[in-house]
Amino acid sequence: MGFLIEVVWAALLVGVPVGLFTLALVWWALQGGHLKESTDTNALKREMKAMSMSDKKKKKKDPAWQKENLH
Repeated sequence: MGFLIEVVWAALLVGVPVGLFTLALVWWALQGGHLKESTDTNALKREMKAMSMSDKKKKKKDPAWQKENLH
């Protein structure tokens, strides 16, 4: 029984701060306009893929990034 209590206590000590940090990070991304509110996970996945493609295009056009990463 003591082991079970220790596991629950450890989960609380780790889970609560991680959950709060995740909540704060998502709130910050939504407020900053980095992400739009999505009604489902598919819309969020599409938005993240579009952001990734946009970043790749920016890197290809940036001569400083190309020079730095040619090695």
